[in-house]
Amino acid sequence: MASLLQCVVQVDTGVVVYSACVECAEESFQSECIYMSDDFLVAAEGACDESCALRCPEGTCADSTKTCVTDAQSDRCYDCSSDDAFQAQCYGDQDDMIVAAEAKCGFDCEDRCPNHKDSDCAGDEKCVVQANGLFDQCVDCDPASFAYNCKFW
Repeated sequence: MASLLQCVVQVDTGVVVYSACVECAEESFQSECIYMSDDFLVAAEGACDESCALRCPEGTCADSTKTCVTDAQSDRCYDCSSDDAFQAQCYGDQDDMIVAAEAKCGFDCEDRCPNHKDSDCAGDEKCVVQANGLFDQCVDCDPASFAYNCKFW
């Protein structure tokens, strides 16, 4: 596949704030755009004539079937059409985004506990938070279930 590198320049009030080469081929752009800052993403979308399918820095998703969810730090286009679609997307997100998506879409991210409380989890599951606080998961402490699932952690 040929490279489609494009120089993207982010300008704020006439001053160059940031510039970088961006791979504009659709597959590459889609995998990289989720990590771009809001302002740089807008500049990259214009330079590459692409829309980031999973982001909505201007408040709307390119795919009108998706819902723009924002938290204090980022934005994400969520599929709120069904619980299954929501579950497929929410698991890997950060806690603040999960809380915002749950509120906007009306579903709970079933295997995560973004508020770091056991009440986030179903039934008798317990909320387990990684030591650095960057990931959490609802865990079934039933011995048989725990023994089966722990090999995947």
